[in-house]
Amino acid sequence: MRTQTKITGSAAEALIYPLLLLLLCWAIWLLETTPGGHSLVEYGIRPRHWSSWKGVLLMPLLHDPSSIKHLLNNSLPTYLLLAAVIYYYREIAWKVFLVSWIGTGLIVWGIAEDNGSY
Repeated sequence: MRTQTKITGSAAEALIYPLLLLLLCWAIWLLETTPGGHSLVEYGIRPRHWSSWKGVLLMPLLHDPSSIKHLLNNSLPTYLLLAAVIYYYREIAWKVFLVSWIGTGLIVWGIAEDNGSY
């Protein structure tokens, strides 16, 4: 008799990891928006500027400090989609996450208009 291996992730992982990512995003946003906070625009992406390569990795964590709407609109979909990937596709979840994270940064760096930081 063949035993079936569990390929889904645990519910705890699917709930906690996306929550930690969102807490980090919110903490960074609060750091930038509080009075006397630090401007983090230099850590974003400036398309086709070699000096902004760090933004490829940091861009998903940074949000417009002048408005909470962007971060609010990203929070629920990020949580739900990352939780679903971790729970249902545990074996490839981190690969999907890293390719999505770095891939979007590279695409923005390569093809976005050079009219500011992203």
